[in-house]
Amino acid sequence: MVDKNKLKSVVCGIVILASGIAIGSGLSLNILWKSFMYHLQFPEPAAVIQDMKKHLDLSDDQAAKILVFMNRNKSEMETLNKRSMAEAQELLDRFRADVTGIMTPEQAEKFCQRFDAAKRDMLANPPPN
Repeated sequence: MVDKNKLKSVVCGIVILASGIAIGSGLSLNILWKSFMYHLQFPEPAAVIQDMKKHLDLSDDQAAKILVFMNRNKSEMETLNKRSMAEAQELLDRFRADVTGIMTPEQAEKFCQRFDAAKRDMLANPPPN
């Protein structure tokens, strides 16, 4: 017959192991989710530029200038969730003005439509801390 104390120890060990696996899996999924959401909120500047070139018919010169704006503001953009809404609005509006300043009126109109929609989404759903 099996010793009851050994059986209790084995059952406790299995419960502890299963709990550790569950907690570790949950933490891993949480980290992956945050990373995924971060990259949705803050895609790489080169990817954004390619998308803008495709949809707005930007010249290489315009794309290069916008990339400079993006890189200059990147660290500030990444900390938007730690700022007040007024500061976030101001930073986004400044970026919008910089970018539209080098576009044709048609490009600026298309960009503003896309940018304003993305800005609403970003401010409504800030990235996780």
